[in-house]
Amino acid sequence: MRIVLVYSLDPLSNREIVTGFENFCRMHSLPHEVHIDMKNIMLQKKDLFIIIDDDDLAEFLKQCRDMDLRIGVDTGIISYNETVLKEVLAEGITIISTDFKFMGERLAGMILSGERVKVKNPFRMIWRKSF
Repeated sequence: MRIVLVYSLDPLSNREIVTGFENFCRMHSLPHEVHIDMKNIMLQKKDLFIIIDDDDLAEFLKQCRDMDLRIGVDTGIISYNETVLKEVLAEGITIISTDFKFMGERLAGMILSGERVKVKNPFRMIWRKSF
């Protein structure tokens, strides 16, 4: 069993995700790996994948299909940012997502008021059958 973070080098991605992930895994003595994409990852039963990029998610799902791994039984997946597709793929993909509604409303308020501050945006987890 291991937890695998598949992290994109996209300049818009938050690199602090990797640091937080590694710190959490070390703190809880969890076997873990970090990969830039799904290339060269050998899927194993009982692994949990945390996947940031939707292209990597698609590759993961294809590999599971090809290896006859049942998502939520043989392997687990948590993806970033909610989409309607993740709600229906593989009987539902568990996600961690920022609150885009709050972000938009807060940003609009800041623009209208001229306020310039750093704001921590809330995250939520939606549990589905993939985890």
